[in-house]
Amino acid sequence: MQNFFDSCHAAGPRLCAFYASTPKAISQNLVEIYNRLLQEPIPVYNEKDGKYAVVDYEFLRARIFSSLYKPYTLWAPLAEALAELLQGNGTKALDLDIDQSPVQDECDANEREFRSGPEVTSGIGCNDGHAIPSDYNAAKEHFERVSNISEWGSIWARVRISCSGWPQSPQPHFQGPIGAANTSHPILLVGNRYGEVVCLCTLCQSNENSRSGYSMDPVSVCTSEYVRHA
Repeated sequence: MQNFFDSCHAAGPRLCAFYASTPKAISQNLVEIYNRLLQEPIPVYNEKDGKYAVVDYEFLRARIFSSLYKPYTLWAPLAEALAELLQGNGTKALDLDIDQSPVQDECDANEREFRSGPEVTSGIGCNDGHAIPSDYNAAKEHFERVSNISEWGSIWARVRISCSGWPQSPQPHFQGPIGAANTSHPILLVGNRYGEVVCLCTLCQSNENSRSGYSMDPVSVCTSEYVRHA
């Protein structure tokens, strides 16, 4: 988020609708929006397309989190939505729908389009992972643990908690072990300090355990050159 605050301030009021005199002031304005929504969520209805929602704290947090994946395309509309929210208007926030764009099967153009969504995450993660306890205390403990690790803990806690009621498959599936003292080929793990998914500390732990990590790889000539000559 700090990158958003810094970038908005550097862009200036003409290019960033949520601009303020300093990055800290931008951050404080966002906190003010959070506090308002915790007390008074904003109901929004769009007459043009019939969309409606209650823009509350969790609604906004989820859409801000989603925007971190696509700063070049989503931060400008996010800034506009935040500027309106600061004035008590949630119309543009409603338009910050989490991307559910249809995906076309590249192998067969005749196949129908399909959409990514929470069901996909649950279908893979809940079937591949260990059984998740379904009791309240287990969910509360997990929520508190991830919240202490990341400011986005409330977002990530949903992934595990969504599996608490998932039916367990009777079919055996791979549960490890993973990792090896010596791999067939060297593995280079590349991380950053600002990743909203895999934090640097987790990447270091993965390296120690010889496990692979996941990376969404945007094009970066600088990174490519660095890796090539590392």
